Amino acid sequence: MLHVYWTRLEETDTLAAHEPSLRTFPAWLQQKVHRHRTARAALASFWGYRLLQLATAHWPQPVWQALTTDYWGRPLLNHSAYDFNLSHSGNCVVCALHQNGRVGVDTQGQAHPTRLKPAYQTLFQPHEWTRLCQDPTSFTDLWAQKEAVAKADGRGMAAYPHIWLRGAMASVLDTGTRWVLTPLALDSAYRTYVATPDTGTGFLHRVQHKDGSFRMDTTLF
Repeated sequence: MLHVYWTRLEETDTLAAHEPSLRTFPAWLQQKVHRHRTARAALASFWGYRLLQLATAHWPQPVWQALTTDYWGRPLLNHSAYDFNLSHSGNCVVCALHQNGRVGVDTQGQAHPTRLKPAYQTLFQPHEWTRLCQDPTSFTDLWAQKEAVAKADGRGMAAYPHIWLRGAMASVLDTGTRWVLTPLALDSAYRTYVATPDTGTGFLHRVQHKDGSFRMDTTLF
């Protein structure tokens, strides 16, 4: 089962406003949040882990007790049937939680480069690069898809040259793994995709927050 939690950062929102919630994080995670270079990035980082905290609020133990990283530095939940992944871009923050399977999620603001850098070509398959050259506006869409798969794979950008995108499916050529790409209709200003090993029903939870309180609206996708 797939659960996707997301929120939109308000322009007036600050990390200081969430200090009570931040103090429930372990000290090392609080430090990680504060290490971000800008206040906005720190706020987005906080909300990524806050969404994970809300998603696992029904667990008998705090999620932090299971939180660790693998060889590639990818966060994961140790000794758990669940995998999770975080993404943020601009004012959009997303947390995907998947039971009995890896998951990757990526959200990107709908901007595209005015000129495709030659270095990008090494990150795309020939048919993907042809599409980009013909339609540069597809860059954000392809990048979000590829990043979601790379994060599910676990290697990040090291996996990019091996990822083959084809419609709603993706293959990682050097490992033989296959992924299903599902678009998420979150905010019209962003392109968001989640990569999972198979298709299935998912739940989309929108978290709206103000003045320290929040409400959650849930829909099926």
